[in-house]
Formats: sequence, C-alpha cells, structure tokens
Amino acid sequence: MRLLLSGRYLRFTVSLWLMELCAGAFLYGLSTWLPSVLEQKGIGLLGSLTYTAVITFGQSSGRAIATRALRATGIGCVAAETFTRTFYRNCFEVGLPAIEVPGVKEIVTAGDRLRVDLAAGTATNPATGATCSGTPADPFLMDMLDAGGLIALARRHSELFRG
Repeated sequence: MRLLLSGRYLRFTVSLWLMELCAGAFLYGLSTWLPSVLEQKGIGLLGSLTYTAVITFGQSSGRAIATRALRATGIGCVAAETFTRTFYRNCFEVGLPAIEVPGVKEIVTAGDRLRVDLAAGTATNPATGATCSGTPADPFLMDMLDAGGLIALARRHSELFRG
C-alpha cells in the first residue's frame, strides 16, 4: 500500500480510485433510478429490474460474466436491435442464443415473449403475429449452440481448434 501511495504511483493510484468511485456511483444511480422511471412508464417492477440488469451487464463491455448471468436467469434468447460484437460472440460462447433484429422493440411490450428462428434470422411475437427479420446466425455459431457453448464444442470437435 505504501508503494501505491508513493510519489511515483500516487497520481495513477488516486486516478484509478476516483474512476472506480465514479463508476460505482453511476451504476448505483442507474440501478436505483432507472427502475422507478420504467415503472412510471407502465413497466412492472420485475420487468424494470430485468431491463436495468441487462443494461448494467451491457456496460461491462460484453464480458462473459454478463452473458452467463443472463443465461442463469433462464432467458431462452436475447433479441435486440443491435449488439456489440463482443457481447454477441460471448452469448454464443456460453450457449445463450442471441439475435440482432432491427425493429424488434416495435413488436414487443412488457411481458411479451418472442418466437425466434436463429437460422432464418426472424423474431415473431405470437400474441400479435408481428415479425421482424434480421441476420441469420452463422452456421458455426449454430454448431456452438448445439454443443452447449464454445468449451463443449471444443471438446466435441477438437479438430476444429488445432493449428
């Protein structure tokens, strides 16, 4: 600790602590304020907390922990207008289907479920019949999902990963 607070490292250490403090304050504010705003817009408490969790996980630059946490909630698929490339890839790596469907937010309301066809790149709201089309998932990503994720795929088809 003494070394971190010495003249040579003091500026870096204080900057890092300040950055972490600001990030923590931002995430705390987001996770307490945003659900109340969404509730005022008619989205139930559970829906608003789920939305806030997804947004908060998205702030982690798509780290695998975010996709693992989403998968652990029992979500069957993540459908969105767009994803960062890292988040999209990490979804498939942990065995969580994901689909980019421009216009998807126009065909759903709070509590709706979607029927998703990754191979065709479509999402349909069974309650309304509304459908949106996006980009079909790459066959390699589909194989990864079928295997249960990247590690399971590597175990099943080790020849794919040899030099």
